Amino acid sequence: MVADAISRVLGFEILLMALSTIQSNLMSLIEQTWLTDPTLQLIIQQKQQDPNAFSKFQWFNGQLRSQGKLIMGDDPSLKAILLQWMHNSQLEDIQVEMPH
Repeated sequence: MVADAISRVLGFEILLMALSTIQSNLMSLIEQTWLTDPTLQLIIQQKQQDPNAFSKFQWFNGQLRSQGKLIMGDDPSLKAILLQWMHNSQLEDIQVEMPH
């Protein structure tokens, strides 16, 4: 019964569901870096108290961004996951900037 329902889902819909799950897990991992990176903790805390602090960063909808790009803390294992995901991805238009 489940297999029959899945067989009716178009390929791109399956891809979107998979990407949604990956994106959700990835977002959780990125949020964890905000809790473990002391510099980002300070920036977030200051942005919550004074939106004008650290003018290069935005804290909006619970996300830390700079110039519209999601900021990730320094986490070598997360960087490796992102690089592997991008390497294995068949999507050509994905662009991710990672801090050095």
